Amino acid sequence: MRKKVLPKVEPVHLKEHFGMKPGKWLSLLYAFVLIVLLFLICFLPGILSGSKRVTFTSEVYNAAVYIDGSYAGGTPFTKTVPSGNHEVVYSVNGHEIDRFDIKISHPVFLTWLVPRKQSINSSSTLTKEAFSALTKEFLTDIASYSAVLSYDSIYNYPPLFENYAKSVKTYSENTKEIFDLACLFITTDEMKADAEKAASIMGYSLDTSIKTPSSEEKTRSFSSVKSTLLYGINGYNLGDGFSISRNEITEKQYVDFIKEVPYWSKDNIQTLISDNVADKYYLADINTDSPSEARPVRNISYHAALAYCSWLSSKTGKDVSLPTENQWITAASVSEQSYQRTLVSASTADMAVSMLGGVWEFTSSPYIPGARYSDDVAQKFLSTGAEAEVIIKGGSYVNNSDNISIWDAGTWPLNTCSDYVGFRIIWNN
Repeated sequence: MRKKVLPKVEPVHLKEHFGMKPGKWLSLLYAFVLIVLLFLICFLPGILSGSKRVTFTSEVYNAAVYIDGSYAGGTPFTKTVPSGNHEVVYSVNGHEIDRFDIKISHPVFLTWLVPRKQSINSSSTLTKEAFSALTKEFLTDIASYSAVLSYDSIYNYPPLFENYAKSVKTYSENTKEIFDLACLFITTDEMKADAEKAASIMGYSLDTSIKTPSSEEKTRSFSSVKSTLLYGINGYNLGDGFSISRNEITEKQYVDFIKEVPYWSKDNIQTLISDNVADKYYLADINTDSPSEARPVRNISYHAALAYCSWLSSKTGKDVSLPTENQWITAASVSEQSYQRTLVSASTADMAVSMLGGVWEFTSSPYIPGARYSDDVAQKFLSTGAEAEVIIKGGSYVNNSDNISIWDAGTWPLNTCSDYVGFRIIWNN
């Protein structure tokens, strides 16, 4: 086989630059490229975007943190914060508990690979205002979840007791009283387990026991009742510090109220819905231009009933309110006991009438599962500003009278209106 003869080529000779031989200037070039690459990889990202991973903590669990006016998260949490000076505000339920400035330095080397870290802690505890706001939200949530009697993988129970305990464990005023009050809403094993965990955090014992009076213990009797009158409303003095209206408040009596307080007029329904004090059925089927002097007003919310009481208090100088459940029972025990199967009462009895049947009636008592008849507990709950469904009494003309006595009760959302729910009032003697 004949060998293939390769052509001759001229050797390549690198030229000298800046008086340097190729080996020298190539070494310098490689070094320069390496330095540029190191700069681009290790330093430029940090120079262009200086920041640190900052962990925010506080003595108060889940305090809201605002950085330069923008919400950043609830403690404890970690967030990337740009280099520079920043104003930090800690708050609980909209109430500021701490405010200070922080400085985040500007690290540059390999910050994308090894983020620099910094810790910011607030040692401030709850203010009285923050504690009140937190307690109000906690008790309102507890009351709401107490209505749920079972949970599953889709609808879970959140750790309400535990989160509250973590938030208030450094605050000593009234926490035990609030904790005991919340325990009266326990209706499921999940709530009880949550409360037990919270009790261990707070160092409390879990005791949900409360004696519920029997019907025999609660029944009151009066030898006589005295007729009384308030702003044209017939009532009866029960000799127990209060008088109660003979009938439920009528359409005409309610219209007199909305004429003077137009906020509660039907024309303002969109605002009422937006303010969450009524729903779309507010005053439905009620002719406010020609209201009845006999039919009870319906399709009004609990909030609207309270507003009527407040208006009548200012008109008369009397302390007008909705009856508590106990007051309603007291009045019903000496009222006409026949069940009213119509909307309008035809009774001529000289006492409170249609307390059974007619329409369900609002009370001022929140539904507290573990303290049904305790006015003191109910007052403590309401004094916190918390909200729970209220107790309604008496049944309506569409209900089965065999299932409803003066001891039975329903519960009702505060902003819901119904054609079968109205109210009567009480006032101080």
